[in-house]
Amino acid sequence: MKPAPGDTVLTGRQRKDPLGVVLGSDEAVTMLLGWRPIDLVGRRVLDFLHPDDLDPALDAWMAMLRGEADGAPLAVRHRHADGQYVDVELVNHNRLDTDGHVLSELRPATPGAAARRSAAAAGAASVPAGLDTGGGAGAARLMPLAATLASSHEGLLRSVLEALPSGVVQVGMDGRVVLANAAAERLLGPAPRDLAAVVARVVPDDRPLLRAALDDARSRGASRDVCVRVPRPVERSPAIVALGVRVLREQLQSAPVGMLLTLEDVTESVRVREQLEARATRDALTGAANRATAFEALQRALSHGDDVAAVFVDLDEFKAVNDTHGHGAGDRVLTAVADAIGGVVRGGDVVGRFGGDEFVVVCPGIPTADAALALAGRVHAALPAEVAVHGRSVRVSSSVGVAHARGRKWDAEALLAACDQAMYRAKRSGATGPVLYADQG
Repeated sequence: MKPAPGDTVLTGRQRKDPLGVVLGSDEAVTMLLGWRPIDLVGRRVLDFLHPDDLDPALDAWMAMLRGEADGAPLAVRHRHADGQYVDVELVNHNRLDTDGHVLSELRPATPGAAARRSAAAAGAASVPAGLDTGGGAGAARLMPLAATLASSHEGLLRSVLEALPSGVVQVGMDGRVVLANAAAERLLGPAPRDLAAVVARVVPDDRPLLRAALDDARSRGASRDVCVRVPRPVERSPAIVALGVRVLREQLQSAPVGMLLTLEDVTESVRVREQLEARATRDALTGAANRATAFEALQRALSHGDDVAAVFVDLDEFKAVNDTHGHGAGDRVLTAVADAIGGVVRGGDVVGRFGGDEFVVVCPGIPTADAALALAGRVHAALPAEVAVHGRSVRVSSSVGVAHARGRKWDAEALLAACDQAMYRAKRSGATGPVLYADQG
């Protein structure tokens, strides 16, 4: 926001929410008070006023919200960026119903501002007996302010709640649902009556996770964030919902009075993240782990001190397959080999494509070299001798080498070099089975 053209007195303008938190501040405010917008946005104006001016400022603010003193000037002392207080005239315009904010104008105080401020302070001092205004910050006036907001702007706040893209469900301490906005009903279905109904609307496997989060909130006052799946009436797959559980209190240290559940459909972002992760970690053709992922798996297993076997598979004369039958046939052969290896390894093993026609299998928890050789034998036996491509049979032969590492003696590069060396021994000798790396000492 910039000063309006034709202003004869420097006038700064701010946008504020119903509680006086600054939402925006223009260059004229910076010229008047020295504060940059970044210094003011997100903070309450009360934090910058002289302590003696807080009560009249709160009175004027609540009157403005009630529509009783909209646009009435108020003389206050506002803290400058240099630490001193500056006399300014503050005018608030209630635009909550039309624009969703309060427009505040600040200008240098007129000659009579000090007298008006003194009169306002005197009026604030004559508060009826029994009304606590202690603390010097008008804290006792905040509750009337909240009550004014609740009564005067309930419709506005409800509109804001319904306009939120995220689901919101308020729950009492008895477990009954107090309110649920439209976004929550879009995710959960018709407004649930209680927490049990909320839990029942997620897939059965995720219900224990949600119950644990709710129990933490009720028993310990702990906030939790979980991801649960919610069935969708049209799509076959459930929605993935980020669900936050927050404890509600009337005051910071008071006992909980309920819970607030926030719900956000993150299905699409999870799908995109999974796709990106697959592209980063998987070979696009075969679906096997890519070179970097397989190498990382080998490093991780060795760093844990596991006994690890590494099996190296190389296709013999693969270039001839591409040259004779075309690259499409070569791709089909590579896919068939990857599928065959994946079909015989254990669940925790990692099958990686290391090069054009090279595969490495990382196998943690193999106790001996003999066990490693037996595993490599199963891999070799599973490799196809022929692959059908467009009605033609393409012959395939492979060479397999294996190396075994005990504990932390090996690093990933050394173990890969060892099984690669064993594979070349198999290739040169024309072995009909896997070859174990010779130096296992």
